[in-house]
Amino acid sequence: MEIQELCRVLRQRWRIVAIATLVCVSLSLGWSLAGPVSYKAEGRVIISTSGSLSTGTDAFHGEQVSVERAPTYAQLLKGPEVAARASKRLHGDISAATIQDSVDARISSRLPMVIVSAQSPNANDAVQMVFAAEQGLQEYVTEIERRGRDGSLSSITLSGDPPTVARVGNPALNATLAALLGLVLGTMLAVYRDRTDPVVKSANQIGRLGLRYCGSITATENASALDDAFRRLAVGCVVSNQLDTKRVLVVGVDRGFETCFIARGLAGGLAACGRRTTLVNAITGNRRETGFGLSDVLNGSRTWTECIHRTGTDHLLEMGVGTESTSLDALLIDSRNENGRVPRGDRDEHLVIGGPSIAHSSTAVALTAIADSALIVVTEGESLVSDVLEAKLILEAMDTPIIGMVYVIGAPLHDRDDSNVLAEVVHGASGPHTTSNSSHPRPVSPSDAS
Repeated sequence: MEIQELCRVLRQRWRIVAIATLVCVSLSLGWSLAGPVSYKAEGRVIISTSGSLSTGTDAFHGEQVSVERAPTYAQLLKGPEVAARASKRLHGDISAATIQDSVDARISSRLPMVIVSAQSPNANDAVQMVFAAEQGLQEYVTEIERRGRDGSLSSITLSGDPPTVARVGNPALNATLAALLGLVLGTMLAVYRDRTDPVVKSANQIGRLGLRYCGSITATENASALDDAFRRLAVGCVVSNQLDTKRVLVVGVDRGFETCFIARGLAGGLAACGRRTTLVNAITGNRRETGFGLSDVLNGSRTWTECIHRTGTDHLLEMGVGTESTSLDALLIDSRNENGRVPRGDRDEHLVIGGPSIAHSSTAVALTAIADSALIVVTEGESLVSDVLEAKLILEAMDTPIIGMVYVIGAPLHDRDDSNVLAEVVHGASGPHTTSNSSHPRPVSPSDAS
């Protein structure tokens, strides 16, 4: 995963990281404050030699003997004999078994020293056990290491320093470590959630599906920004594409999004580039749909030129779904071998068809019969990854080349008239045009269509 992708995941799913960090820190502080308290006392036993140390060789030999004795004394400190002597020094207040279980000893490499430690819920008991163990070891070693017993003129001397005591576990340090652990765990959970999230949250999230990225459209932007975005979309996915884009089907993957918003913008962008374009709104149930349209062309009751209308802008015509919108899919199936009713157009002509969700509508699947290529519309926070994959597989099964995917951020303003939006796109990109004075688009005469 690249750094940019990780930053995107953290920006979008920072709540997961924050919650994981907060939980880890809370557990750490809760355990430190409400859990069992333990204290650890620690002291040092210094091993030295005394006696015949008049020469440097004797001094070196004495230090070597002290270092060699350290492991043995460490074992004695953890043994029952020293524990019994320590308990006796404490007048039996702490049992020998408790001292033996609590006291630990370790050596320092190449140093004549033994570090003694003891843990106890009571700080005073921990200090007393360490001090008594040191005294018990000194007493025991004095008995077994008598001078001259092995023929040497030197003897072993033990000395200890006062024990220090501290609470086991630093709450602040534990909380810091817990916070770091929470950040790591939260990041891992955020990445996992991003990879398994069924809802599309970014264009990169569906990049692994193999769809070509054609750009993003922020539906809530102003008209000027939408002009530029749709013109870039037209140039990127149609004008500069190697596929046959004379008849482009624009389909969605979720039920709620109006793909005609993208189809109108794409048609406006093509018209702004000087391409003669006809927009076909093939979404059934459109409240603005009146008059004849695509369904009437397919059933043969009307010709193509009788059903197209002016939009008030140059190079741009429009057609609705027609009077038989509910049976459009059946008409498309029956008309598969009668594609002459839907003109292919010349080199610089395009037919942009706005269809419903191809993952949920049979009409969108049937529209592939009159389309040369398709553009998939994916909506941020609404579309499902599974639906995007299903749309891709359906188009491949219908042998419809896929131009790519356009990523839509936000919902379009439904209270704006689509014809006005379409006029704004072309008007903003190509300059002012003459608009129709009537409230409804008027049919195009055969001479105009030609």
